[in-house]
Amino acid sequence: MARVQGTVVNVQATFPDPVTGELLDPPDVQITVTAPNAQPISYTASSGAVAKVTTGTYAFGIDTMPAPGTWKYEVASIGGQNNVRKQRSFDVRPKMGP
Repeated sequence: MARVQGTVVNVQATFPDPVTGELLDPPDVQITVTAPNAQPISYTASSGAVAKVTTGTYAFGIDTMPAPGTWKYEVASIGGQNNVRKQRSFDVRPKMGP
């Protein structure tokens, strides 16, 4: 399902322990967003840009106003022994009207 340009797409990531499945906080969380035809931009929890929802769960809002097309994002745990990377994408259609 394509989102409308200008919509904020909320992404959420969880970080479970690989053995127990219990949610754990990594030392830091990084979300890298790539808008269509643009360079990637990274945001981290340590800078305050990525919100901690609860233990092991983090959220970030991606503002799609800059461009329609396919947006990509990668969520990564930074530091610690279990570096986790999850890549996803979503489509944005042009906003119609004024």
